[in-house]
Amino acid sequence: THVLLSGNIFGGEGCVEVAATLQLNTTITHLDLSCTHQTSQSVIPLCTVIAGNGTSIRHLDLSRTVPPSEGGVLVEHVSRLLLLCTTLTSLNLAKCGLTDSCIRGLGPSLS
Repeated sequence: THVLLSGNIFGGEGCVEVAATLQLNTTITHLDLSCTHQTSQSVIPLCTVIAGNGTSIRHLDLSRTVPPSEGGVLVEHVSRLLLLCTTLTSLNLAKCGLTDSCIRGLGPSLS
């Protein structure tokens, strides 16, 4: 099942609702939250749910979700997600303001 929410401006509360839905619906394999005006803090519940057991997410698009100044915090939680989520095969973090240090932070979780 694909859930494509790209371009909708639903913010943090909406992201928490999406995370809650993922806990209940384990058939979702493709989640596109690109351009949804999140903050790094609103993406934390989502990353926590996906990293936990019970989701079947294979493709996750978080491109342009957070302001460039929050890329480092996003990477911290996405790194944990990558280490724990065995189903994830595709992750899009385009235009999230990732710096050299952010990429270094992702490195260990990509190997």
